Parts: sequence; structure tokens; C-alpha cells
Amino acid sequence: MDNIGEGQNQRQKQEKGNTVLLTVIGVATLLVALVGATFAYFTATVTNNNNQSVTITTATGGGLTYNTTDQIALSNAVPSASDTGKFTVTNPSNSGANTLTYTYDLDLIVTVNEFVTTEGTGQLTFVITPSSTGSNRPTLVNYGTTTDITAIATGTYHVVADQVIAVGETQTYDSVLTFVETNSEQNTNQGKAFAAHIDIKDVKSA
Repeated sequence: MDNIGEGQNQRQKQEKGNTVLLTVIGVATLLVALVGATFAYFTATVTNNNNQSVTITTATGGGLTYNTTDQIALSNAVPSASDTGKFTVTNPSNSGANTLTYTYDLDLIVTVNEFVTTEGTGQLTFVITPSSTGSNRPTLVNYGTTTDITAIATGTYHVVADQVIAVGETQTYDSVLTFVETNSEQNTNQGKAFAAHIDIKDVKSA
């Protein structure tokens, strides 16, 4: 009888050991899958010197580099004050390893706007100019010409849609934000602030 009891105990211990082993293997497999999915999802590289928020959304393999070096902002503004910015999108060749053409979108995200139109419109303007050339020279949906944004609400505004970028190409954008001198009373907006940034999203192979 003791031998039978010992045999049952050994079988139970062995079954418990197998269960623990299978659990460890399952958890390890899940972790590997999660890590792989994470690196596959976030595929663009961001250089963001002024800590602007940048959203990158892509479910396909991508290798774009988004580089922004200047904020779009005014603080304690006075008439004729301006702020210039520059940002680039690059599809690196990776020494011949990357052979894909991509598309991407750009959005203007306005986070602060204290300006009002009490003393007239056209006091705060914004424009983005693509300085790159070639067949893929960017076309802007909005802000490609000087635009009045004096009373623009905080939120998201489309700038570029489905822009094509070839392997080895860099597309550069320059922006200018201006508190326009209207040669009239502008006391209400003096000392006010504005802040925004450009987000890149919807990166996908063309």
C-alpha cells in the first residue's frame, strides 16, 4: 500500500512540474510576441530637440526619420514678432537595404492660442513652405499660403495628406508664425501666447 501511495505522490509531483514548465514556456512565448509586435509597430525615428509631442502611427514596416528642431510658438508677443521653424522627413537608403517608397501625413496640433479678433482679423498668420524639389515636392492641404489663424481653436489641423517619399529622399518644410503689425491698436493681443507642433502619422509603403 505504501508503494502505491509513493507512486501516486511521484506522479502528482511530475504533473505539477510539467504544468509549471508549460506555464513558463507560454509566458516566454507571449513576451517574445509582444516585443516583436512593439518593434514592428513603431518604425519611424524621431529627433525632437524641443520636446514637442510627435505621434507616429503605422502598422507596416517603415524606416522614415522625422526631425524637428524648432517649436512653433510665441510668448509675450508684440506686433511684428515672428517665429520660424524647420522640420524634415527622410526615407534613408540604409546602404541599399531599404528599397521602399513610403507615404505619410502631417498634422498641425495647436495646443495654446490666447489671441483674439477683438481688434481685427489677420493679426496672427502662419505659413509652411516645402523647400525640397523634385517630382515628389510636397503639396500642402492647408497653410501652403499665408493664413490667418488669429482665432484658431486648439485642436488638430491637416497639413499634408499621403505625401510620397522615395528611397534616399529628404523632404524639408519651413514654417513662419507672425504677429502682424497692422498699424492700429493691438493692445488686446500684446503679451499673448501661441504654441503648436507638427505631428507625422499614417506612415505606410506606397
